[in-house]
Amino acid sequence: MKFLSLPLEATAGTGGMDWITIAIMIGMFVLLYFFMLRPQKKREKEVAEMRKSIMVGDHITTNGGIVGIVLKETENSLFILSGTQKLEVMRWAVRSIDKKVDETEEEED
Repeated sequence: MKFLSLPLEATAGTGGMDWITIAIMIGMFVLLYFFMLRPQKKREKEVAEMRKSIMVGDHITTNGGIVGIVLKETENSLFILSGTQKLEVMRWAVRSIDKKVDETEEEED
């Protein structure tokens, strides 16, 4: 009957390792937050601010690679002039503002 009590004796001594395992897991989640989740939220916030700041006359590039000048803006979309074509693109599809129009230039026109 000695072989039946052997597994019970082996598991009785590992009770002290539980707090170390929990501490390692908590440490991994903290590292995940600081190295992945926090910078991603910061980038998303910067992109949202950039998209809110688009004004008429700005030169923009869309996610699809279309380059154009903003003619008119609405709450969710932008009307742009690309070459000789006028297009409507969604505000979320703007990748970058290539050239920002200064407010002083708008007042002069």
